[in-house]
Amino acid sequence: MYEQRVEEIATLRILLLGDPGVGKTSLSNLLASEISESAQQSTGSDWWTVKVGLHECPCNKYKPPTPKFPTPPWTSSSSNSSNMSTCNDTCDNLYFIELYELTSNALRCPEKRRLLYRSVDGIILIYNMMDMTSHDNLHDWLNEPLRYSKKPRLCGHRRRELSRSRDLSHVPMLVVGTRVDLLTSRRLRRAGGIADQCEAEELFLNCLDASSMAPDSRNFAKVRRFYNKVIDYKATLKSRCY
Repeated sequence: MYEQRVEEIATLRILLLGDPGVGKTSLSNLLASEISESAQQSTGSDWWTVKVGLHECPCNKYKPPTPKFPTPPWTSSSSNSSNMSTCNDTCDNLYFIELYELTSNALRCPEKRRLLYRSVDGIILIYNMMDMTSHDNLHDWLNEPLRYSKKPRLCGHRRRELSRSRDLSHVPMLVVGTRVDLLTSRRLRRAGGIADQCEAEELFLNCLDASSMAPDSRNFAKVRRFYNKVIDYKATLKSRCY
């Protein structure tokens, strides 16, 4: 089986946005938990902090299942095995996931923020489910990144102005509601919320509970789908020479 060398592993840059205290740091720790603590920290100076994780994207994620046909009675088992493909369909492509969180210094320096926005491949929007004002504020957090990202939207950023037309030329997004463990009653996804407006998936979790991102969980599957969309987005930009 072919093994990727470290220098061959591509990097995906994900920007975490949301009000102070909603759980951005805890979420980045949870998503980067596959990497040892000593390797999680990355460069970023005084402008942003970076956590690093790994994502495995199946090589055959776009391929339909291989049909299985009954073996003809006149075919021996030895001849059948000799005709089998030696290609390993379960191989994965590895990607480094860099999770960027702006510091208070960056919030006072628009030039540094815009420099980061131009290299972003995906955005995770985080809000506190105990304070829905933090959800409404996500529209304001999106304003600047969408204007300065690699391929900005051709539309406004506020509620009714967020375009519903989505394709691979737009920055992929994921919406995360935190502190779900503190809710006294189950809160359903709000129709017309920012996840609907951005046509993004939304997940609810407790960032301090590692089981919230268990490999067999629905949340884990949503994050993987988001990362795969980021891969497609970056590949599309590269093919268009952006």
